[in-house]
Amino acid sequence: MTILHDGHHVARKAYRCEQCWRRIEAGDRYRKQVHTSDGLVTYRAHLDCDEVADEMKRLAGTAWNYDEDAYPISETACERDDGPWIK
Repeated sequence: MTILHDGHHVARKAYRCEQCWRRIEAGDRYRKQVHTSDGLVTYRAHLDCDEVADEMKRLAGTAWNYDEDAYPISETACERDDGPWIK
């Protein structure tokens, strides 16, 4: 995977958060990453959702397997007990 862009933006239109699957509304700040992984991929997430996803990966350590564990936070957070701040 090659990261072509990674930064914070203000949405000009509505998008879907890749983590919670809720809408990123126009005017909201979000993280956007563009990378190549079997084609060109654009990732967008609320800043807090992206932070939670990073923390969950950190807590999982070497047990994190993107192919198996790439479930959205909306599904995963309810199944884990890493701390009430995730919920």
